[in-house]
Amino acid sequence: MLTGKALALGLMKSVIWWLILIVACVDLFRRCLCRLMNMCSSFVEELGEEEIYEIYRRDPSDSKAFEKALCKGSGIFGTCSKVQERRKSEL
Repeated sequence: MLTGKALALGLMKSVIWWLILIVACVDLFRRCLCRLMNMCSSFVEELGEEEIYEIYRRDPSDSKAFEKALCKGSGIFGTCSKVQERRKSEL
């Protein structure tokens, strides 16, 4: 049978592991958000807000078409393709 001290120690270890997990997830989210913000800034600098909006207006209900227009071409439009190629080569 576990004593009160052993139960408290076990609970404390569980809480510490949950806190570590939460901090790691928050850090990962923050880094992904920063990368996304940088990528969006690059698009705006290269293309301009109006051009991006025109690409979106071609078919606002089709998010895949918007993604393809911005991410599957060449130059800045190939940003997403480069990320996928890098992931494949890392595996």
